[in-house]
Amino acid sequence: QGLNNKDCVVREPDTVIFVFGEIDARCHIILQIEKGRDEEEIIATLVRNYLSTICLNIKQFQKVHAAVFAIVPPTNQAENPEFPIRGSLQERCRITKKINQRLHEEAKKLGIGVIDVYDDYATCEGSLNPALSDGLVHIHPNHTQAVERKLLQFLIHHS
Repeated sequence: QGLNNKDCVVREPDTVIFVFGEIDARCHIILQIEKGRDEEEIIATLVRNYLSTICLNIKQFQKVHAAVFAIVPPTNQAENPEFPIRGSLQERCRITKKINQRLHEEAKKLGIGVIDVYDDYATCEGSLNPALSDGLVHIHPNHTQAVERKLLQFLIHHS
């Protein structure tokens, strides 16, 4: 689906950052694996479809830069009955890293930037550092320095 300029207020030469949610790694991918799909195929299809949609959106503009914000580390801190946690934290860390790696590879081919703060917010085990989170699945607003730094680097490099 295309960006609606009236809703999103995208103007030339804006930079648009698309945020790839942790919900896929938290519940959707493992659910698909449980249904018999291959993990690599699921991730490849998900990333390909996501980036294809981004390309369709940015083609509406001549001078809009795009980037994808990679998935932040997973956590066990938040239970959501509507979108339950599936798999172990270790499995979700592995899946998140695979998605982010695939995002980097495929986005580069398409000229789409990737802003990746996974390592800045991960514990040594690869999960979201509770001291830097909002107590749920997000980075706490008081701990966004790495996000701000990498976003600024992207903006400077692509303006």
